[in-house]
Amino acid sequence: MGKKINLKRVLFFLLMMLFILNISTGCNNKSSNKLKDLTFQNVSSIDYIPEFNIAETSHLDTIHFKLDSQHDQEVISKLLNWIQSSKVSSYNPGGVPSSSGSSSPFIQIQCKTGKSYSIYAAYYDESSLKNDQDLVAVFYKDISIYLISPELRQWIEDGWTKDFPPTKH
Repeated sequence: MGKKINLKRVLFFLLMMLFILNISTGCNNKSSNKLKDLTFQNVSSIDYIPEFNIAETSHLDTIHFKLDSQHDQEVISKLLNWIQSSKVSSYNPGGVPSSSGSSSPFIQIQCKTGKSYSIYAAYYDESSLKNDQDLVAVFYKDISIYLISPELRQWIEDGWTKDFPPTKH
């Protein structure tokens, strides 16, 4: 004779699986929630630094976005939209990379809350050691969040020149 299936046990098992699934997806959302204050209303300043000279500790040809400029507002909105709509590759508290002396371009966003974010094109995801041409690293305090955003990555590397054509010196 076959074993009787205990309906209460099956229901309990299914409910536990749903609970565990809900917790695990909720943990994934925590990393994207860290960026929820990156909205146009919360931005107090935003700069794009195409090159950083570490020896002289100075920014070369920094682009300071003007929050009252229609053109700059459109660019800021585009960048923030890419950040908000990107997929989180990983979230790594305590994961700020060591300085390698490189002069990688980056976006610096200062929020009205006092939070400051640095956004770089990432060459690999430190927590998973994953190489990806679409990775972007967002650093805040000692937290690194790796996003998959091909548009933002391309803009940081050279797409910015379409919005802010370099001037001849």
